[in-house]
Amino acid sequence: MLLKLLPDQIASYWEYIKYAAINSLPADATYDQQMVENTLENLLTDEMQCWWMVEDEEDIKLRCIIVTAIFYDNVTRKNILRVSHAFGFLDLSRELWEDAMGTLVRYAKHRGCSAMDAFTSNPAILRVGEILKATKMDYLYVELENGHG
Repeated sequence: MLLKLLPDQIASYWEYIKYAAINSLPADATYDQQMVENTLENLLTDEMQCWWMVEDEEDIKLRCIIVTAIFYDNVTRKNILRVSHAFGFLDLSRELWEDAMGTLVRYAKHRGCSAMDAFTSNPAILRVGEILKATKMDYLYVELENGHG
């Protein structure tokens, strides 16, 4: 079960969210203080969304935090829901991932998105992507310092 946090909940649980965001990145990626502050600001204004994955209504133990954002693609002129962070605190079953992705698909459609994307090497997420008939692509990110790679 995937639950979308409200702004007051984001403020209350910010340390967990920040931990998940920082630790969901590849080992060689940087997440500086400005990025942390930007993430918090975007979550509080619903420019980004934070989701908590729990087993069900009886077992609300936090299993995973997912952070999403809606982007406008200037080429396709369509909105895309991007999963920017996904961090698991406990093992997640395939059923939980499938349920979570179903919730995100419904949310994306409700918000006028025509697609979803995620940058991940997590095998569980990739398997769910296969079920959803996702197009798998490699991702290249080059961080520029002073205008140079």
